[in-house]
Order: sequence, then structure tokens, then C-alpha cells
Amino acid sequence: MMNTRILSISAFVASLFCLCLPAGAQTGKKWLDMNYGPYFSGSVEAPGPDRNLTYKGLILRVDGDWSSAAGSADSATMIFDTDLLRFSAGWTGGLLNMRNISWDGSHGTHSTIKGDPVFLNPRSPGWARPEDGSFKDPRELPYGPLPKKWAHFKGLYLNKDQVILSYSVGNANLLELASFRDIAGGKEMSRTLNIEDADRELVLLACARGGEPLSLLERGSLKTGDGPARSTLVLLGRRAKPKTAAKEPAPAPKDITEGLLGRWSFNSGTGKTVANLAGKTLTAIVHGARREEGYEGQGLRFDGRSRLDIPDGGKINLGGRDYSISAWVKTRSGGTILAKTGPEWEEQGKTFFIREGRLGFDIGWVGQVAGDRRVTDGKWHHVAMTFQTSGNTIRFYVDGKADGAGRLEAGPDVRGHILRSGFTSPEFPNPSGFNGSIDELRLYGRKLGADEIATLAGKPGAADDSGEVTLVSLSSSGKGLSARWQPEASQLRLKLSPAPGKARDRLKLSIWKGPAANLEKYAAGLDAAAQPSDLAPLTKGGPARWKEKLRTECKLGADRGGFAVDILTVPMNNPWKSWMRLGGFDFFADGRRAAACTWMGDVWLIEGLGGELGKLSWQRIASGLFQPLGLKIVDETIYVLGRDQITILRDLNGDGETDHYENFNNDAECTEHFHEFAMDLQADAQGNFYYTKGGRHAKDSVVPQHGSIIRVSKDGSKTEIIANGFRAPNGLCVNPDGTFFTSDQEGHWTPANRINWVKKDGFYGYMWSFHRGKKPTSYDPPLCWLHPRYDRSPAEQLWVPKGSWGPLGGRLISLSYGTGAISHILHEKVGGLLQGGATKLDIPIFPTGIMRGRFHPGDGHLYLCGLFGWAGNRTQAGGLYRIRHTGKPLNLPLDLYATEKGLVLRFSDPLERERAAKVGSYSIERWNYRWRQQYGSKDYKLSDGKIGRDKVPVKSATVSKDGRSVFLEIEDMKPCMQMLIRYRLSGADGAKISQEIYNTIHKLGDHRKAATAFD
Repeated sequence: MMNTRILSISAFVASLFCLCLPAGAQTGKKWLDMNYGPYFSGSVEAPGPDRNLTYKGLILRVDGDWSSAAGSADSATMIFDTDLLRFSAGWTGGLLNMRNISWDGSHGTHSTIKGDPVFLNPRSPGWARPEDGSFKDPRELPYGPLPKKWAHFKGLYLNKDQVILSYSVGNANLLELASFRDIAGGKEMSRTLNIEDADRELVLLACARGGEPLSLLERGSLKTGDGPARSTLVLLGRRAKPKTAAKEPAPAPKDITEGLLGRWSFNSGTGKTVANLAGKTLTAIVHGARREEGYEGQGLRFDGRSRLDIPDGGKINLGGRDYSISAWVKTRSGGTILAKTGPEWEEQGKTFFIREGRLGFDIGWVGQVAGDRRVTDGKWHHVAMTFQTSGNTIRFYVDGKADGAGRLEAGPDVRGHILRSGFTSPEFPNPSGFNGSIDELRLYGRKLGADEIATLAGKPGAADDSGEVTLVSLSSSGKGLSARWQPEASQLRLKLSPAPGKARDRLKLSIWKGPAANLEKYAAGLDAAAQPSDLAPLTKGGPARWKEKLRTECKLGADRGGFAVDILTVPMNNPWKSWMRLGGFDFFADGRRAAACTWMGDVWLIEGLGGELGKLSWQRIASGLFQPLGLKIVDETIYVLGRDQITILRDLNGDGETDHYENFNNDAECTEHFHEFAMDLQADAQGNFYYTKGGRHAKDSVVPQHGSIIRVSKDGSKTEIIANGFRAPNGLCVNPDGTFFTSDQEGHWTPANRINWVKKDGFYGYMWSFHRGKKPTSYDPPLCWLHPRYDRSPAEQLWVPKGSWGPLGGRLISLSYGTGAISHILHEKVGGLLQGGATKLDIPIFPTGIMRGRFHPGDGHLYLCGLFGWAGNRTQAGGLYRIRHTGKPLNLPLDLYATEKGLVLRFSDPLERERAAKVGSYSIERWNYRWRQQYGSKDYKLSDGKIGRDKVPVKSATVSKDGRSVFLEIEDMKPCMQMLIRYRLSGADGAKISQEIYNTIHKLGDHRKAATAFD
């Protein structure tokens, strides 16, 4: 599906690195300007240690403004992790740096938060295990949901702009609502919880401490206390000290010189060099930067194109030692502070920079860590970072205070890398060039302590500085659950103890972050007796969000050949700027209605289908789903496949819109990798569901589900991997005998595209799907290989219903995302293996990639939907079509048999005999591929193994008595991975036939059985 040799979407989101836009502002970027509704889904990284990634994130717009995803200075957002049932982060002042393949088209990226955190939580369960109060993650791998006995996400309800979460912890059932207030000069984020059936102690992760001092304070008096949580507030940080008379200034702090390798101050000289005040080497060379007023004395002004090189800095080892970097900076945009790399961004390059307003550190091709506090306000800030080899820990500091931490594994330095300031490389980061001023740049060959960094910032004891604090409070009825705070070294927890029996209670947990001077003002407004809201009334259905039904016209195609194509116009221009890239659809029983999902997370109800098409009605009925690429309607109920789960859509009040997004099954093991698409959704006669999951691109798997076909039981309770070895299986056909057809795309370990006949427990070639134990040394062969010149990205296969489409009834067809074409799949079984080939139907190429097809239950016509989003030839955003068989001759090959004597081709309609009997009407080539790690494969001759193709002479051509079959005699028949059969013939009706078949021969069949038409 993805080909790194071919440029796909090249969109780059410059706005992600700019200041937040005003609410409702339009950027011209479809993924930013779209109205996603009150929430949307994705994988998002927040600041914090250990890559604080939420793989299955519900991004909740708690500010009430969901007009677009551009975000603004007034935005407030919280992320809920449906695997771990935790609130990962809450922040204000921006939304997301929206990066992933479905948004900005980027590969190998994921989104990060944009703004100022109010709270952050580590990547751990949000609730303790009810049996023993443990927060230890029980999963073998850190992906997928917690065990259901521990906790289980049930789904969510929408009511106006409110998102009500539903889940269980042990036997307790919970509803939860996130909310936000701008109050007392600070930001308050709250969680209202309704708890039912609590029969044992529950422990909630309230928030991370982040190294801040913690105090328990009595409500009202704010004196130190240790009572129940209802009467006790938790303060993170230090309270503001009362103002006192001015004192004589403290003496200047002693300079920190131990381990100092480099110190570049700009107070002397105006030339092109800057001396290292810590030694005789490491002289810096100025390129374009100019001296101007600095934090103290002179600083160096960079304009985004200038830099400071330290050529002999290569001898400073940053790959196997502790070190620290500090500087004074003043900027409104950011850029590189200090880097060590080559002319380009390379493996094990290292750079300390400011991006999206916050500090960042990156090790080339390893990863990056980001700080929390925004420093791009045009004021002077002291910034520092430390690297400690023990634990590979990075810590950031702003103005002498801790500012986040993370871990990155550093390898040895690379020969030829040099130190430079103001610029890293043309490729990374963005921005790379520093725009602003830098003063007093320092590099230490050891890890500085927090007090030492505070001293460099001119704030000895800065850990006691109390500019901003966090206050955590709880209100509840106190009737069903007693609550006490449980402070831990790195977390604040809330312990809830039930009364005897099954307890119920309503709680509201609030986290306020604001100026320490406003603490008393905020605390005075807290009411311990305030009753948290009853959320149950919000789960009955709310008013419609998208009241307008859109009308589009259908354009009927001419009946000129065997097929006619009707265009069912999609409302690309709609009031919500929904990006209409259709990834799946299905019909309701009446055939007049269908539901379609878009890759951007919407589901639309389409009315007016079947029969004589006229105008269609489109109603947006759901939003916020996670890259859905499959939809199935069973018993008039809509099931939608996203990367995170299969969701049932339920309308609770009859207005057509979805009120309840029910989690049918969320066993999906979702990582942040862009290539693990969850694709297609089918069901068998027993009611079980099936879908495919892509493998990682150019990387080994990390979860068992990578590169697999997955079965979900009829009741949604169980998940099973049926087969694996797939790279990008875009589509699935479930056969009555328990086998399957699926496609795969050329790439690593996939020498060409494949149409696979799949059996349970089979392995289909992609070595970077998941293996337990010994890896396989061979693979189950495909029905046929398809050279990328024929189809660069095949999609779904489906059976033509018997009685439809004339001679193609009961036969297999294949859709193409990459080329927008439809192929007939010819196949035979020889020696227990299916083999055959593909030939394209005489249908115009569609302007978008064709993803899914459904035959109409009434008129028998084929309906198709599609999209463009990654590498493909057909680049229209999306489309919906109907293909009608006109009853005219198709002149298509229906069967292909490979025998020890040659090839037998059987056609749908009689051929003109004279031309069909000429050997010059046919041209045949054959070749093999090589199965190995490299992307794709060259063509290799069977004759000598060299690059190229063998020509295959046709000795004779014999036409059957009925004129529908041709036997091509070939003396040297043998199995091959790829054969190309071209022919120029005429039909008995005079129609010109110029076609090609790409086929595979595993075994040679019995010629007597294949040639019965010639008897």
C-alpha cells in the first residue's frame, strides 16, 4: 500500500509550528479546518518520561468549541486512554500538532499536544487492580486493553457538546464527564464520576506529581491537614510567600565551573570568532549572526539562517557520558540551541532545540523528548538540559525549575559530526534555524544538579520559587464511598472505600493550575457540599448536531459496452468541511439506504439508492472515530471498524444521529505506527466478524496482530488471529468454506503484489509480521502475484452473486486502490493449491482509489466507494459509484488453465476464429521474483536466473468448436511466479479485444481435464 520510491501526499503542515490561530480560523489545511465534533480519536504523545503515548486516545474538546481542529489560545483539551482507562493529559492554549497519515499525509509520525499542560499522567493504568490495589501493568506488551476483570471501556455517549465515558472497574460501573473552567486567573479541569455497584476498594490515579512538593491542606483555613479527601485539598508546588520589605540584594552566586567544557560568552570582540572561555580549544566561528544586547552584556542574534560552528567540537564525546547544556535565550519562534551532527540530520545526531514553544531534545533515528513550559514569549529565559547515561535520562529546566523529563537510548558519536549553535540541519528540526538571541552558552561534561542549574539561572534555591501551583480538590456526597488522598512518590492517588454492599456515589475531581498568588481566591470558591452532576440523563440521547441533510445528484453513465458506470455524487463541500474520503460502506435491508464511513472518522447515512437513481440524501450521523476503513451492517445495526475497536452506532432518540458509541470489541493492539491500518469488516454465516491489520512499514512487528487476519466472535467477547504474514492487506473476502481472499502490496518481504487464498494458521510472506519462536523460512504461495505495473495496490476481493453480471455471476473480482481499476480473478485448483491470474474489466479507470464494494441486495449492481490518502495513481479525495452490467457481450476471459502442454483460455463470448488461431496474436513472457527483505523485487529469468524476462513462444493456437476457448501450445511449460499473456483478438461480433493477463503457475494441471472443450 505504501511505496517509499513513489512520492505520495507531500503536504507539510507549516501551521503546526506557528502560534495558535484564533478560534474558527481557516488554514486551508483540510485536516485542520474540519469540524470533527465534540471529540475525535488518534494516537497522541504528551510530555513526560518513557514516551507518554496514548495509543487509543479520545481527544475531548472540553472548551466547547469544536468548529475546527486548528485550535486557539482559548482551546482546552483532555485525552482519555481507552486501553488504560486514564486521562493522559489536559492542556490549554492549543490543540494538537496534528501529524499522521490520515491528517497531514506524513509517514512515521504521530501527534503531540500543543499548549500548556494543566496535568499529566504517566503511561500506567488509570485505576488500580481491584483485587489488590496494584497499578503494575499486567500486559505482556504495552498495547491493547487491560484485562476485562480489571477494567473495561464500554463506549461513550454524546449529548450536545458533552462526551460521557462509560467503563467498568472490577464490578463497579462508571460514567464520567470531563469539563473545564477558566477561573481565578488559572485553568481548572474536572472529572465528574458516577459510580455504581462498587463492592470493593477502588484507587484512582488523580495526577502525576512531577517532582513538585506536595502538601495536604484543610479546606477553608488552608492549614496543613490530613482528613478525608472531601475536606482536604492537595497542593502541588509552593504557596506564594507574603510580601515583605525590600532587603539588600543577595550576593552574586558562585559560578559553576566543575566539568565545564565550553563557555561561549559574547561580551568581547566583534569579529567572526568567539573564544571558549573554558579552555584554549573549541573556538566558535560566526556565520551571519550578529552581536547585540544580551541577557548580560552582549548576546548573539540569529535570524533563522545564521549559525555558530565549533569545528573541533567533534572531539567532545556526547555518546557515552553524562553532560549538560545551558543558555539564556530570547525568541518568539525557537530553533536550535546546540547540536552535534553532520551536514545533514544523521543517525545518532544530537540536538537541543525549541519547537512548538517548548524545549526539545532529539537523538537521530532514536526519538525525541519535549518539555512542558512555553518559552517563546519574546522574553529572556534560562534553559538547560542534562543527560545521564544511567537510565538514558534527559531532564529539562526553564528559569531554574524542572520542566519535564524523558528517556532516549544514546549510541556512540559518529565520526565527522561537529558542534554548532543556531542550526542543526536542513531536514530537522522544524524550525532548525534559531530566530532570536542566545547568550552565555555552556556545555558541561557531567550532569548538573537541579540546585546548580538554579544557580546558573541566577535563582539559587529556585526550587522554592512559587510562581505557579496546582491544587487538586474533590467534592462528593460522601454517602456511598469514603475518599482519602494517597500521595505517592511520583503520583497522587485517590482511594475510594465503599460502604457495605454495592455502593454508589457521585464525585467531582478538579485540578486547578494557576498563579500561586491566586490560590486562596480559587480555594475560597470551592464548595465541598456541591453535589456532582447526575450523568444518567445525558445517556438517553441529545439534540442533533448536524441537522442539515445534504442533497446530491446522480450522473448515469451511457450503456455503450458491457458495463455502465454511474457516479453517485459525494458532498465534498459540506457545512462541516468533512473530508469525504470513503473507506467502507454497506446496505441496509431495504436497499434504499446505506451507511458509509470516512477515513477522517465520520459515518454518513445515504438514502435514495437502488433502482432508478435520482437525488441522494446524505446525513452525517457519527463522528470522531479512529481512521475507520471498514463498515458492516448486521441486523440493521451499524458496526464500524477503527484502528482502536469495532464500534456499534446506536441512535437512542430516533433523530438519525448516533447518541451511543458502543464498544463491541476493543482487543485491537494499536501502536502509533502509521502503517498498521485496520481494514475492511466482514462477517460469516455464523455471525463472526473479520478484519485485517497491516504490518509496520520497514520495521519488525511489536504486537502479535501486526500483519494478520483477525476474527471477533459474534458476541464481541473473543478475538483470534486467523493467519499472518501480511504487509498491507487492504480488504478481505470471507468464503463459505472457511477460507479467505485478501490482497497484499509490494514492499519489504513482498516482491510483488499478491492476491492470497488464505487458510487458517497460514503464513503469507511478510517476515515483519509477528512470530513467536522460530521464524518461518518459507511462505504459503498466493493465488497469483501481480506486478506493480499492473496494480500497485490491490484492495478488496468479492464474489459476484450468481445471477448478476451475466457470465461473471459466481466469479471473483478484485478492486484496486492503487489504479482505480477492477479485475476479474481467474483461478483453478491444482494439487490442492489455487493458482491463476488477473485481467482488467473493460470499465473506465476511476478517479479515486477503489477500496470497498457491495452488490446491491435488490438490483444486483455493484456499488463502490474509495479514497486517496497514501501512495496511489488516482488522487481524487473520494468517490461513490455504481457499476451496471448492460447485458452486452463482455468478451472477457473467464477461465485460465495451465497444463503440461500449454495454456487453455475460455472466454465469455465467441471469438472470431481466424485471428484467434494465429500464433502472432499472442505474446507471452515469464519470470520469477526473489523473496527477501528489500523493497519489492526485480524480474529474474527462469532460464538463467539473470535479471530480465523469458519470452515464451506459442507453437500453435487452436480454437474450440464453440469459439469460446483457445488452446495455446507451449513446448516448455513450467511453473513460474509471474507470467504475462498479451493478445489482440476480435469477438465474433467484431469487437476488438486487446487484453493482458498477469498469472502465476504453481503446478501444471492435467491437460485432458482442461481441454474438454476441444473434444
